[in-house]
Parts: sequence; C-alpha cells; structure tokens
Amino acid sequence: MCRQDVLRLKKSVKPLDIVLAIETTIQADSTTEQSRAAADGSIYQKGDVLYCTYKEAADGGEIRHTIKIASGRVTILRRGAVEMRQQFIPSRKTEGEYKTPYGLFPIAAKTKELQFAWDEKRLRGQLLLAYDLWIKGNYTGFYTVKIVMEGAQS
Repeated sequence: MCRQDVLRLKKSVKPLDIVLAIETTIQADSTTEQSRAAADGSIYQKGDVLYCTYKEAADGGEIRHTIKIASGRVTILRRGAVEMRQQFIPSRKTEGEYKTPYGLFPIAAKTKELQFAWDEKRLRGQLLLAYDLWIKGNYTGFYTVKIVMEGAQS
C-alpha cells in the first residue's frame, strides 16, 4: 500500500535546528538488519520544497545529507566520502547513482510507501520511506527508513 502525506512548515526559509533519530531496517533473503543513528541538522522550506540537512561521520570522511521533500516525492542527496542521488516516488521504480571510492554504481528503488508529517506546534515530524533496492541491477533487499525530526532545544 502506498501512502503519501506531505505537510508544510510555515512559509519561512529560516532554518530550524533539529535533532534527527534515524532507524533503518533491511530485509534481505531470510535476514533482517537494523541500524540506528542520531544527528543534528536543520529543516527549512523554500517554495514548495522542504529541505532537511545533516552531516554524518564515516570511515572515509564526512557525508552531507540533503533530503528534499516535495508533494509526492522525496529525493535524497549525499555528498562527501560517499555520494548518492536517489528519488523516491510512490509505486514507481526510479533510477539513481551511488558513488564510492571503488566506483560509480547505478541504483534503482521501487517505493512502496512514502509518508511525511510535521507538527508545527510541537516542532516534531517524521519521514517514512519503504522501498525495494537494486544496486548494479542486483536486488539487495527491502529497506524501511524512519527519520524522526525534533526541534532542538534553545
């Protein structure tokens, strides 16, 4: 089932500092792998697009993440030690690319679920993505990514 809810921040381009809790589950064959991470970032709206940005430390250096949330689609961009661009559109298989020190790999995702909600009063929101992923044409599994965003305490 595919569900897409996109709610908006007030019409402001001033970034709001947020704390992110990121939970990823990968189901491949008969195994399930889960990971959790936390990061500081920001969220802001520009036109009809909501942007969430944060940084992550990795073995090869820092990775800068930008998540663009628009009506009916999400695009994830990663820059730095690892580079990636992938768009997620419910019920569609979309092509992207993943670049590592070992080379550039074509990737594809078929989005099963996309949900985003933001509570302006509580300064809290959640993005949920569920998708099948292929790397270099090989199926790698079913991914569920849940990102909870909360306004940082001043």
